[in-house]
Formats: sequence, C-alpha cells, structure tokens
Amino acid sequence: MKEYTILVPLFDNTGFAYPNDTINRLRLELVEAFGGCTRQDGLIGAWMDEGILYEDINCSLTIATARRDAPSVIIAFARRWGTELSQLAMYVRLPGGKAVIVRTNEE
Repeated sequence: MKEYTILVPLFDNTGFAYPNDTINRLRLELVEAFGGCTRQDGLIGAWMDEGILYEDINCSLTIATARRDAPSVIIAFARRWGTELSQLAMYVRLPGGKAVIVRTNEE
C-alpha cells in the first residue's frame, strides 16, 4: 500500500473557521472512497503566492491504499475541496516523499 495526505485548511482566507461538519464530510468522503482515513489536527503552515503571505491552521487527512488510480483520485479530491473551500491551492503529499501543489483553477 501507499500513503497519501491532503492538507486541509480549517479557516478561509479571511480568518473564518469552516464548520467542523464540513471537514468531517471531507474525511468521510475519503473513508468511502478508500476504506479509511486518519485526521491529524494542529498543523500550521505559511506560504507566499503572488507576493501575498498566507498562513493557515490545517488538518491533514491521510489514507493508505493499493488502488492504482489513487494519485488522480486524491488530486481530484484536493482540487474539488479547494474550490469548495475558496482556496487558491491545496497541498498533497504523495508516496515516496513527493508533493504537489494542486491549483484549484486548473483542470
């Protein structure tokens, strides 16, 4: 099996907290798709985008799977969730120490 992680911000870009029900719904989508998911809270991140500093408090949602289509499915989840949460991009950790920034405005 291989492990995949999506970092999910707990607040929007104006500082408003997403309802816990929203984050739990995302977690349950992964459970339904992959049979399980682990949530870790309290992750703090910062990054620059077009000269603007963004800081987030995140949770990570991690799954382990042997599905061959997992990379494309995880990236599609991240893009859809990022769009739903009005994020510019989402961070996805892939197997083997690889990571990708998934822009929400790209197909």
